[in-house]
Amino acid sequence: MSSRYFSRLSPKQCNDFLRMSMKLKLEKRLQGTKGALAKLRREGDIPGVLYVKSKDGVPIVIKGDEFRNHLRHVTPGCLSTQIFTLDLGGKTTKAIVKDIQYERVSYNIEHVDLMELHDKDAVSLYIPIICKGEDSCPGVSQGGQLKRVKRSIRVSVVAKEIPDAFVLDVTRLNLGEALRVRDLPLTPSMKVGMKPNQALVTVNK
Repeated sequence: MSSRYFSRLSPKQCNDFLRMSMKLKLEKRLQGTKGALAKLRREGDIPGVLYVKSKDGVPIVIKGDEFRNHLRHVTPGCLSTQIFTLDLGGKTTKAIVKDIQYERVSYNIEHVDLMELHDKDAVSLYIPIICKGEDSCPGVSQGGQLKRVKRSIRVSVVAKEIPDAFVLDVTRLNLGEALRVRDLPLTPSMKVGMKPNQALVTVNK
């Protein structure tokens, strides 16, 4: 399968899935009791940890309204590659969301882990897979069904090369064809922990 079916999505390449610049102002926090954390959440803020290379995690407070507003503008499925610009005590750095914990009943955000990025250091994360042109897929008009086998794949990549997503153009995908890991347009720094013949998208009856 030709690599013409794939592209690496970046803000300069595709305005349909523009990765917005998102800034977060953080505050350091003391390791608190459950009561102190509950009070913080009642006030609308979110406790979290900023993980920094070769150091202990830094306990932080994230402004809840600011963070939730940013989430509303993240392309669905692309939070794992969204880069945030952080301001912590006047120091600016970049980070991605490592993990989010939600309250089971209300689904309110309980805790956020952030991981600091350094341009030349490798990071392992899930890169989302977005299908483009599903309504025009010839394999579907030929009687097939388009199936997304994977909605994201784990990739090791240097931070400065993190794409928003891998975009799959299915407008030329015929019945019985598939797009596979080996078709991905990987940069030299990218390493995928999957077999090259692993299917990502298929069109079959």
